[in-house]
Amino acid sequence: MSRPRIAFLGRQPHEKTKSDALLIDFLEDFADVTMFRRERLTNKELVKQVNAIDPDIVVFFQLPPSFSKHLLRLRCKNFVWLPMWDGFREFSWRKKLFYRLYDVHIISHCKKIHEYVSSQGLSSLHVQYFPEPSISEDIPLKGSPPYTFFLWPRDPEITIDTLVKIVGEDSIAKVIYKGDVPKDMAKDYRFDVESVTGWLATEDLFAKIREADFYIAPRFQEGIGYSFIEAMGLGMPILAHDDATMNEYVVDGVTGNLFSSDFVLNSELISPKRQHDDIIKNCRKGREKWLGDLSAMKTFILRDIPS
Repeated sequence: MSRPRIAFLGRQPHEKTKSDALLIDFLEDFADVTMFRRERLTNKELVKQVNAIDPDIVVFFQLPPSFSKHLLRLRCKNFVWLPMWDGFREFSWRKKLFYRLYDVHIISHCKKIHEYVSSQGLSSLHVQYFPEPSISEDIPLKGSPPYTFFLWPRDPEITIDTLVKIVGEDSIAKVIYKGDVPKDMAKDYRFDVESVTGWLATEDLFAKIREADFYIAPRFQEGIGYSFIEAMGLGMPILAHDDATMNEYVVDGVTGNLFSSDFVLNSELISPKRQHDDIIKNCRKGREKWLGDLSAMKTFILRDIPS
């Protein structure tokens, strides 16, 4: 029996960040996948090229299926969408009608998205990715402050200054800052700031992260959570804004700390050393569930393909 053909409609930035690599590898286990980067093509060109491969399924990653006149010309109407929480918007009545008409199936890495789209009468499967825990016995996690924090900023709201607001200057021994520290942040703090510039291989990046006690989730909202989940897999506590998807992974006061939009901690800063085992245990449990959910994902995606 021939393998199903999937047209994967991804985004240009993800080619560099590899945000869709995990999903593509998963799909390629049971289907022939043709990649299309949507920014490289007009809608008209995209439809023409997708129709040319005659796919059984069209997968949309992050950017949603549209009811534009061009996408309605796709011959394959077997749509699967994997949205991200950052940038997610509630549906207009037209979009809801379109999604119901074509029975768009939605795989939600974010529980808030899953609950919303399910409430709109749409087909949704909630899954939560967890990495394989990478345990290192020599992680020098401290039991009490001051701590070392790893910061790789992606949003203007998450800075050294806001870290000081959240935990207080006396709780900080050092900040490992991925990138050049902006001049307006290079203040005369009582703690050290180490700037780490240039490209780092994954092993080298993880080694640098392991020098810290806390990993700071770098955004106010996360699409899926790849920017901090791997650090959890290292057994590190996460300091994160109390919003999806961070608050769907971080158990406040147990596997990390959440803070409000006003940069106030929800609970007392945890002890990384004392909580290390709980963080690893939580990650192992999440990993087992993720591996168990892969079969359900495959069934969900292939729902209309003859077996």
